[in-house]
Amino acid sequence: MAQVGLSEAARLVGRSRSTIHRAVKSGDLSASRDAKGHRTIDTSELQRVFGALQTDTVTNESETHDATHDETQELRTRVAFLEAEIKAKNELIETLRENLSDLRTRLEKSDELIASTITQKRLGWFGSMFGKRS
Repeated sequence: MAQVGLSEAARLVGRSRSTIHRAVKSGDLSASRDAKGHRTIDTSELQRVFGALQTDTVTNESETHDATHDETQELRTRVAFLEAEIKAKNELIETLRENLSDLRTRLEKSDELIASTITQKRLGWFGSMFGKRS
C-alpha cells in the first residue's frame, strides 16, 4: 500500500492530525519516517485502526510535492508583495512624520510672530521705539 504523511492520513480517515499523532505516539498506529525525517503511515495501517478510508484514491507523493511546491511559490509571491507594501507604507509614514515636523515648526514661528505683533500693538509706536508702554 501507499505511504502518506500525517495530514494526508488525517484527511483519509476524517480525523485531525492531532488524533493521528496521538495514535502513533500511543502505539495504536504504526508509522515510519521518510528520508527527510517526516512521519509516514501506510494506508493499510490506517484501515486497520480507523476502518475504511473516506476515499479510494490516495494522492501520489509526487503530486503532493508538486502541490506543496506550487503553494510555496504562491506564498513566496505573497510575502514579496506584502514586504513591498510594508516598505511603501513605511515610506509614507516617514513622509508624513517629516510633514508633521515641518508643520509644527511653522506653527511655532507663527505663534512667535503673533506674540510679537500683539506686544508691538500694546506698546504703541512710541513704546516700540523707546521700550516704554503708552
